[in-house]
Amino acid sequence: MSENKESGWKLPPVGQAILSIAGGLFCVYYGYKAYVDLSHFNEYGGEIVMPRFMFFLNEVVGALGTGIAFALVGLYFFFHAGKVLLGTNDKAVEENNPQ
Repeated sequence: MSENKESGWKLPPVGQAILSIAGGLFCVYYGYKAYVDLSHFNEYGGEIVMPRFMFFLNEVVGALGTGIAFALVGLYFFFHAGKVLLGTNDKAVEENNPQ
C-alpha cells in the first residue's frame, strides 16, 4: 500500500511559500487601496462599488479598521510562508518523528 493516503496535487515548500508571499502582498495592497478609497468615500461622499463584507467592515470599524483587517490577513500569509520556508510546519514535524 502507498504511504501517502492523501489524494491531490501538492506544491513543494518553495512553491507554497511563493504563493503565500504573493497572497500576502495582494492582501496588504488591497488593504491599503481599501483604506484610501473608503476614507475618500467617507470624507467626500458619492457612490462607490464595494463588496458587502467591506461595507459591513466600514460601518463597524471604519476605513482604517478595514485596511488593518486586510493587512492582518496579509501578515498571516507572510507568517505561513516563513513557517513553510523554515520547516516548522507541524504536520511535517509530525511525519518525520512518529512516536
